[in-house]
Amino acid sequence: MTTAEPNVEVDKGQISDISSFLLGLPKNADTTIRVFSRNKGDYYSVHGEADALFIAQHYYHTMAIVKYFGGKKEPFVNMSQMMYDSVIRDLLLVRQYRVELYAKEGKQPWTLHKKGTPGNLQDFEDEVFVGGDQSNSAVVVAVKLKMKDGIRTVGVAYGDATQRKLGTCEFLDNDQFSNLEALIVQLGAKECLLATEASNPDYVKMAKMIDRSGMMITIRNTTEFSVKNIEQSLDR
Repeated sequence: MTTAEPNVEVDKGQISDISSFLLGLPKNADTTIRVFSRNKGDYYSVHGEADALFIAQHYYHTMAIVKYFGGKKEPFVNMSQMMYDSVIRDLLLVRQYRVELYAKEGKQPWTLHKKGTPGNLQDFEDEVFVGGDQSNSAVVVAVKLKMKDGIRTVGVAYGDATQRKLGTCEFLDNDQFSNLEALIVQLGAKECLLATEASNPDYVKMAKMIDRSGMMITIRNTTEFSVKNIEQSLDR
């Protein structure tokens, strides 16, 4: 990728504002990158040691791009529109990262403007599907396991945001979850929503299989897998 960066003056006031805003957010996961839209999208920036140095190392391939601000020498990296588009596509489609884009209007506070995961690209369709190319599907699956009398029943629901499709299925599986693995490959799923069952050894084994497949795992509360009020949820 090009090492060109936007030729902009350092806005110390806004960088200080971003630093204060980040202090109020919970620590992001290692696979989440937070990006800030600057000057109404004229350019973009990433801040903090983890995010800024990651972008510098993996996309600019040089630490010379990193700038530092304030007495604590907080690092940040600016990105042009072209670099931003390339980074977003790579993070979501290749590295299987989550992305959060923050923006602000005038003196209003910073707000979450867009968020995306490998299985949910809708907010970033303009960046990901350049020129209308929608060959990269964004399939997310939700998986729930039921055990009764030693028989494993796997329930799966999937959504393809690109093709606007929903589907469900239920099947018996073995202790290696071979059928589930085959289904994941067939769907080309990018993200899996998994119920929180950390104490269940079968769930642990299933989670390891899903992780080996290269999918991002998002843990959700078991109550979210209830069929209660499903018609209202589908109508949203």
